[in-house]
Amino acid sequence: MRHDPASAAIVIMLRSLKMYGMAQAVEDLVEQG
Repeated sequence: MRHDPASAAIVIMLRSLKMYGMAQAVEDLVEQG
């Protein structure tokens, strides 16, 4: 599989979205607690 800049950017975007989602979940838990 050749290294495609576009696919690499998509992977990075998905990772940052996942991290952001986890941060949002933690904030929700803190607010509830």
